[in-house]
Amino acid sequence: MAGSEWFDRMKKQVAPEFLSDPMMAELVDEYLEELPEMLGRISAGVESGELEEVQRLAHQIKGSAGTFGLAAIGDKAGELEAACKRGEGADRIKALASELMSTAGLA
Repeated sequence: MAGSEWFDRMKKQVAPEFLSDPMMAELVDEYLEELPEMLGRISAGVESGELEEVQRLAHQIKGSAGTFGLAAIGDKAGELEAACKRGEGADRIKALASELMSTAGLA
């Protein structure tokens, strides 16, 4: 799903203070390695109508992306989470999931 170019591009967006500490840099690497799989699970959940799972994953991504300084991804994940909570229609949730994938550079 995501290659080394994607990984490098994303790592450049991470807040610098996380990369200067070896322990935090390792956490960033782990997060970026897991992010494409989490986003894939969101896409699968949207397609299968498992909105509680989509909401849970969006919430996780919102928090962790924000923690690492990936504000655009965190913001889009927050929009998706909120749409799921409000029970917005499938088309709107699918569109937001697509925007999240695009923001993360995986669309």
